[in-house]
Order: sequence, then structure tokens, then C-alpha cells
Amino acid sequence: MTKPNPARPNLTTLLAVLALAGAAVYFVPIARSQTPSDNAPANASNAPAESAGSSSNATKAWQTLNGAIRQLVDTGPAFEAKLRQVTRVDGQEVRAVGRYIQSSGLRGLMRMELQSPIGDQTSRFEQTCDGRLTWTREQVGDQVRIRRVDVGRLDELAFTSGISARFKVGGLPELLDSIAWDYDLHLVRGVLKETQNVWIVRGTLKASRMQTLLDENGQAVAPPELPTKVRVALAADGPFRLIPVRMEFSSEPSSGDSGPARLISELDIYEIKAIDPPKEELFRYSTTEDDAHFTNETQIYLDRFQTRMATIPATPSLRR
Repeated sequence: MTKPNPARPNLTTLLAVLALAGAAVYFVPIARSQTPSDNAPANASNAPAESAGSSSNATKAWQTLNGAIRQLVDTGPAFEAKLRQVTRVDGQEVRAVGRYIQSSGLRGLMRMELQSPIGDQTSRFEQTCDGRLTWTREQVGDQVRIRRVDVGRLDELAFTSGISARFKVGGLPELLDSIAWDYDLHLVRGVLKETQNVWIVRGTLKASRMQTLLDENGQAVAPPELPTKVRVALAADGPFRLIPVRMEFSSEPSSGDSGPARLISELDIYEIKAIDPPKEELFRYSTTEDDAHFTNETQIYLDRFQTRMATIPATPSLRR
């Protein structure tokens, strides 16, 4: 039996989910309730350095993101990595650490974990998929929110080619897929931390997507935390080619301010290492008494992918 979530998330929370693959759905609202801290500037030394004069176009950027998704779920090696996340909202900063495990070969196995100390509590985020069900569990203190998606039902969608929608629910694949659909993209070549060659996909939130989010949340004006800019650094070579290694989401500068965009959130995927094909048991969700009430979001994903299918460009290179 499912228990629907009566509260509609606000726009900031919704977009934080996009920015951090679901991990910030609790971290961002909680950060607002804590004692304010100084808004630390972005660390420029960690940001991807972009090459000048790039002529890459939106089609190439789209294809690169979809190539990264395929590398994650199909053709690349199974791997595990560490995660480091920083979220900045209203001059406050929340840090989280965790791990990520991804199986390949179209097995549909993924696990993502993050936790962050906030005040005298610890926020925990867990997302796992065993190829049949994707479970997301978020906990702050005694408050628990649980969501489930029956990814097997997404096979009902008749994608003409490419990776099935069932492999784009949860973790890094869902994040990259959302960026591909919600942002106008541009591709450049760059270097991360002066040592690692990367492809950088830069994106600007589509006006149509922004309006949809505002309408769905009953807001007339975009809040200052709206991440209208994104940069994704993908490994350009080596055994983990096209695996994302850093993501940044930024907002427009304050009204009347001509300065650079404000960095809202950043996610580092580091110490990536190949592993033997993991056993399915590692990705099975361990239920508790709290899990008797969960939100079944399968229909939400069915509707989302059906809408996307209806708007797939006719250009063969863009069909998925």
C-alpha cells in the first residue's frame, strides 16, 4: 500500500534534485533552517578550465551526454567511486560525502549513497536499483521519505533506438538524461585540475522548461536559487572515458549585478575504480517498518518519458 506525499516540493527543492541527482531534496531545505554561515566563493582551482574557440554544437553535446549514459549502463566497466557534494543556498553551505556503484552490460544495477551532518542530525540519502525497482530513501532525523519506481514498466515505452528508459531512473544516468532534455547545450574541450582531459558540456536552462517549473509550483518569478546554468565535466580518455567527474550548477547574478553566475551546487565523482561485475544482492533495497508507506512514482516517469518521446527531434542523429 502506498501513501502519497501530500506536500508539493518547492521549486528550489525540485531543481536541487535535478542538480544533485536527488541527493539535495533534503539537504537544501535543511540548510535554510540552520544558523547562517558565510557564503564561500567557488573554488576556481577545482573548476574545469575551458578551451577557447570551440565550434562544437548542440547536437554534438546531446550525443556526448547520451554516449556518457550508454557508457555508464552498457559499454563501460562496472565501477565504484567516492562522492563529494557541496550545496550553497541563501549564504549557507551544506557538505555531503558518499559513494556510487554502477554496473554495466544493461543489468540496470546502481547504488548511490550520501550523508551530511547538519546541526545535531545526520541527513542520509540512499538510492538503489536492482534492475526491477528503483528505491529512493531520504532521512533527516526521524523524518523519512521513500519513493519507488517500477522500472520494468518503462519497457512499455517504444523507444526506436538507444538506451531504454528503464536505465535512466536514478543515479548519474538520470541526472545526465535530465540535463540533456532541460538545458540548451554546448560542448567544449577542457582540463580538470590541470591534469585530466575532459569534455565539458555547458547548458542554459530552456525557457520553456523554466516556465513549466514555475507553473507547476505556482510561482510567477524564478527564485535566486534557480540553477539556470550547468557544467558537466566528462573524462575525455582512459578506461573511464565519458564518465562524469564533476558537475556544477549556477544561478544568474542578482538583479542589477553584472558579475559572474553564482555557484549553487557542485558534485565531484572521484577515486573511480573498476570492479568485478557486482552481485545483484548488493543492489537490493533492505526494507524496514518505515517502508510500509512509500510514494509510487512509476506513473510520473511513464508520463515524463512519453512526453519526451513525443518531442524527439526528427533528425536521425538525435533519436535515442
